[in-house]
Amino acid sequence: MRDKNTPITQIMTRNPITISPDQSLTDVKIIFEENSFRHIPVCVEGRPVGMVSRTDFMLVMMGVPSPGESNGNATFNSLMFEALDVNHIMTENIIMIEPNATIGRVGKIFSKNRFHALPVVENDKLLGIVTTIDIVRFFTED
Repeated sequence: MRDKNTPITQIMTRNPITISPDQSLTDVKIIFEENSFRHIPVCVEGRPVGMVSRTDFMLVMMGVPSPGESNGNATFNSLMFEALDVNHIMTENIIMIEPNATIGRVGKIFSKNRFHALPVVENDKLLGIVTTIDIVRFFTED
């Protein structure tokens, strides 16, 4: 049986692809098309300030206002899509964890919240990202 007290650094993705709040949604689209992961940390000078999930992005593509969109009645079209940037769709005020956090602690955070990725941060700088899939793999793979 795997030890839930294992440090999260053993399973996190180090140096993940990041995006800045002022980048375009076209940039987000390209990143998701070229990669299989489902979350992109949003950083300013290496410090996480938000997260964009594939779900957030897809909802915007379908015309559903995202968590960062202040107008609850917004209708999105292709011109508006081009005008929006990451800041409009990212989730802000994200929970961050330190590299000494355990897999068990992170699992509890995931089970109590409605998100599936956490940035791993030390001294306000992004070290990596851990997801619910990482936790599942840890406990199920040989």
